[in-house]
Amino acid sequence: MTTTLALSYGSPDELISGLNALFSGSATTINEALAIASTNSLQVNLIQPFRERFAFNLVQGGTSLQTFYGSSEELIADANTRFTGSATTINGAVALFAAHDLYITQLHPYPSPRDYFGGNFAYFMSASGDQAALTPFSTNKDAVQLATEAALPAGTYSNGVNNDGLGATFTVTATGTLTVDGVLTTKGMRILAKNQVSGLQDGIYVVTTAGASGVSAVLTRTEDMNNSSQFVGSTVYVVAGTVNTGGVFSCTNTAAPTVGTTAITFASLALATPTLDAVPTAVGPVNLGGETIIDLANPTTLTGGANAQFVQAGKWAWAADTGSANAYATAPVPAVTAYDAGLMVTFKVGHLNTGPSTIAVSGLATKAIQKTGGTALAGGEMVAGDTVLLIFDGTAFQLIGNASA
Repeated sequence: MTTTLALSYGSPDELISGLNALFSGSATTINEALAIASTNSLQVNLIQPFRERFAFNLVQGGTSLQTFYGSSEELIADANTRFTGSATTINGAVALFAAHDLYITQLHPYPSPRDYFGGNFAYFMSASGDQAALTPFSTNKDAVQLATEAALPAGTYSNGVNNDGLGATFTVTATGTLTVDGVLTTKGMRILAKNQVSGLQDGIYVVTTAGASGVSAVLTRTEDMNNSSQFVGSTVYVVAGTVNTGGVFSCTNTAAPTVGTTAITFASLALATPTLDAVPTAVGPVNLGGETIIDLANPTTLTGGANAQFVQAGKWAWAADTGSANAYATAPVPAVTAYDAGLMVTFKVGHLNTGPSTIAVSGLATKAIQKTGGTALAGGEMVAGDTVLLIFDGTAFQLIGNASA
């Protein structure tokens, strides 16, 4: 019969160093470490990889108090914070919990969790080894059915068996039904308490005992908000209620609170109502960046913007030749403000060129006109009366499609 002596968590390096320390070995690989263990009649079974993020159940007296999600570092820090410990390993953290009658169940991770949540995931575990659905790791909480609009009726708050928020309850003093934000509560409802006179009582609760004749309502802190690490930055959506229905509330604490000691505060995340800078009318200019794009009220105007006729006429790229032979000039509307590669200019030549030529567009610096291939004009390529197309290549204008060229 094989007897399990210990269940440890760690990296391959930690396994190697642990077996070296146990048997005064000098292994540098997992195989060498396993050989050392085998020599000493110890079998190491590598069952499942320990993922970057994980979940564990805190169990006390057979009752699951909390399912915790996080990294190994967060687990260690949580144990040290709860019990003023100095653990540096997962095993040390597990021992701290066990010393306070809190036990952690770590079972097999769900196959290929990265296929579902890209590496940030959590899984539920039970003592029977069953596995439940994966849950994404997020500061957004599951929605609550209701949120308080005023303090709950007078009652007694208990901070849990270990006075740390786990299993914390609020018991209403009076018996009878409990109404929150105009809605009668029932067992299993998630409630956001955000208006308590004693702010340390605020947080998300679940109705564990519904109020009835002769019975006081009992609310218990939920598993996703009964630990100091679960408050800062968390948000929750409210499903129903007279006042808070459809609301979203965020915890405004900037540092992890001590549950049962620190006041917890929540604020509404109001959605801004979009507004228009101006309401367009059926006619008149429509602007973009200060330039009129289309002027329906004045469809024949070719200045100050553009309209369908303007586009059809090609006014952006065409204008008359206002220069002279070999020194051409043109001024399209609207004016060209810079020479960008790909700029196209079409104009009707007013003068025959007799040699190398240039053009100035919209008063900008002159640029050479070249044949395709970058050769300077020789003379006779640009004939008076011809319409020519010039395309700027980033350095000069190339003469395109002129038979004389």
